[in-house]
Amino acid sequence: MALDELTYFFKQFSADSVGVSAVAPTSAFSAREMGSEIARTKGAKRVLEVGTGTGSIAVEIAKMLGPDDELWLCEYNADFTAFLENRVATDPGFAAVRDNVHIFTGSFLELPVEAVATPFDFIVSSLPHNSFDADFVSQIFETYKSVLKPGGVLSYIEYMGGRLVKKIKPDEDEANNSHPISAAMLEQYEIRRANVFLNFPPAYIHHLRFGEAAPTDAAQLQLQPRDSFKLADMRFDEDALLFVGPLLAWALARKRWWPVLLAVPIALFFRDPDRDTKPAEDTIIAGADGQVLEIVTVKEDRLGEEEWTRIAVFLSISDVHVNRAPASGKVVKTWLQPGQFTVAHAPEAVHNESVYTLIETPRGPVAVAQRVGAVARRIVNRTRPNALLVQGEKFGLMRFGSRLDIYLPAGKTEVLVQVGETVVGGETAIAKYIG
Repeated sequence: MALDELTYFFKQFSADSVGVSAVAPTSAFSAREMGSEIARTKGAKRVLEVGTGTGSIAVEIAKMLGPDDELWLCEYNADFTAFLENRVATDPGFAAVRDNVHIFTGSFLELPVEAVATPFDFIVSSLPHNSFDADFVSQIFETYKSVLKPGGVLSYIEYMGGRLVKKIKPDEDEANNSHPISAAMLEQYEIRRANVFLNFPPAYIHHLRFGEAAPTDAAQLQLQPRDSFKLADMRFDEDALLFVGPLLAWALARKRWWPVLLAVPIALFFRDPDRDTKPAEDTIIAGADGQVLEIVTVKEDRLGEEEWTRIAVFLSISDVHVNRAPASGKVVKTWLQPGQFTVAHAPEAVHNESVYTLIETPRGPVAVAQRVGAVARRIVNRTRPNALLVQGEKFGLMRFGSRLDIYLPAGKTEVLVQVGETVVGGETAIAKYIG
């Protein structure tokens, strides 16, 4: 981050901390996550950023756009927009889209007619919803909905702990509490939430879709790495920081070497390698690394009356534990199924606690069950209903063991693997559609 940006930001913050509503410019990690839905979408796009500030998010979004795309930047603070205008004109990050960048100084609720004449495909917002009263936040969300196209995506940032701090303030006026408004929006419309620890303060990035997506819309998406970070030439899942960070901090504070040694294998467990996925509508690919445990035809009460072909893959402690979408489509439903905690490779492990994800594809439904084991009891599933998944993209992971089962409509697919075979998540074709 450039020194002049930091200097200018803190100058504005010291003059009006409430108006600036952030304690530091948004990190590039958060900015890229806020634009992740933009980056994965093919074709021309109209994008609106609200609360642009010094442009730390805008410049990362601009790098995701091309000469046929349009970017509108809305900032209430006139001093910030003066800085922003110069940045757009000079920063190489805006080069590809510079002629199609429009800057508006004023309230988001009063966007100019030329901005909203055509609905936006994406809105990226830094507005501090937790700092506003309920009526104003209601207006903001209604405006989000009105200027987004059906099926468009809103992405916004929220600092971790912000709600708690606001809640314990003694002068909090419950009648004007905006938290229930935001919570209701997230409950109804959120399709994914990312945790960004490499931000100050650490932040949640919420992605919401107000209209219904169609399974065929996934064809407009492309694979992008997300929920991860790179160290040297290796990519790691973001959850690695929850375990490795405290160990490294302890090693530094206590000047001990053993926490570093412990951190290395833990970090390797969370490795998130790039995979050479070639999406194909007629093929189902492995959702995890591991060994094929069983291939059976079953009736699954949790999935309806029809018969399914279940392909189960066992993940050992040494396998990559990232889980990937076996097919492209729309997430219809996700749910936690309570159960037991037997060893993951045992036949009865099918009754273990699991998280199910039902995906509607252009060729029919596909279900994925992430199952815990006897020791590994933590499932991470980062997708939500109405989200779109691209074949091979990461949607979650399982910590320290377990198994992943893929359910395919029986009689409509041909299995391409055998029991005992080793598969690679995101690459190995495990089945294909018949007809």
